[in-house]
Amino acid sequence: MPRHKHYDYNQTSMALINFEEQIQLGTFEYALHHLISDRLDLPPLDDSYCNDGKSGG
Repeated sequence: MPRHKHYDYNQTSMALINFEEQIQLGTFEYALHHLISDRLDLPPLDDSYCNDGKSGG
């Protein structure tokens, strides 16, 4: 007779997800990703927002 391990439904699990593979062409998510990644000029904000312990300007 097999000895099965008890399964705990309350356990946590991790799943690796590559979000760039999940975004489908033609969706709102794709358009938003494209605008933020490729169209917005974000480097001017780098001096104002930093999280590495340096004081922001």
